[in-house]
Amino acid sequence: MTGLAAASVAVLAGVALAGDRTFGQAPEDSSKGNAAADGSIALRLTPAPAASGTAGPVGGESDAGPMDGRRSKSPWGEPDVRADLVNVDVPETGSGAFVIASLLARQRPSEDATGPVISYTVEIEREVPVGVRSFARSVVAVLTDRRGWAANGSHVLRQTDGPGDFRILLATPDTTDALCAPLETGGRLSCRNGELVVLNAWRWVHGAPAYRDDLMEYRKYMVNHEVGHALGSPHEQCQGAGELAPVMVQQTKGLGGCLPNPWPNPL
Repeated sequence: MTGLAAASVAVLAGVALAGDRTFGQAPEDSSKGNAAADGSIALRLTPAPAASGTAGPVGGESDAGPMDGRRSKSPWGEPDVRADLVNVDVPETGSGAFVIASLLARQRPSEDATGPVISYTVEIEREVPVGVRSFARSVVAVLTDRRGWAANGSHVLRQTDGPGDFRILLATPDTTDALCAPLETGGRLSCRNGELVVLNAWRWVHGAPAYRDDLMEYRKYMVNHEVGHALGSPHEQCQGAGELAPVMVQQTKGLGGCLPNPWPNPL
């Protein structure tokens, strides 16, 4: 990765955002669309080491230090608010500290897989009232679905609780805005920014008009769209009224005449 201005260092509620990694294309839901690499700000959220050997559903905490995959107990226990509950109050601002979900299952590449193994962590900002393990179940279920990005064997996606290729974060609106900058997410949108796949917790709870009352389907779309950017897929447009929208259409903003679709490989 190309380094950018070393002087660019921001601190979000005790979490260091260090200028040592270029964030190029950082799409979905940003009003600026795809950011050019030369217009990006070098930011990297770095998790902190946690106490070793703690059992339980959570695998670490983020703060201002290096990730080493050691375990830390969740501040909530297992879990207080499940990911499928919608009547929760998402705070606008959080601490910027994230809890890493422990492994739900160890994934092995299928026999017909031809692509490289790509690893990811699943993390929730402390103040988001969603269970860490439940959120991780939702994410892993989407990324292992036969309609997902790994359907044709070109991508092998595997959850990890240590350093991974990218991080899937569920964050408060203000933290989302900070991690997505210079993209404009306005407290209500999501993005992919370098190694960060940032899902806005407000959207996770409230959904979007394109999906009406089908919140579960919208959540699948959120995961698949932003992970699609992490895998190198750009935005797409609706190809015809009444057709299924490609998952890389910015469906949070509208469907352009298409029908909602959360899958990259719908059956």
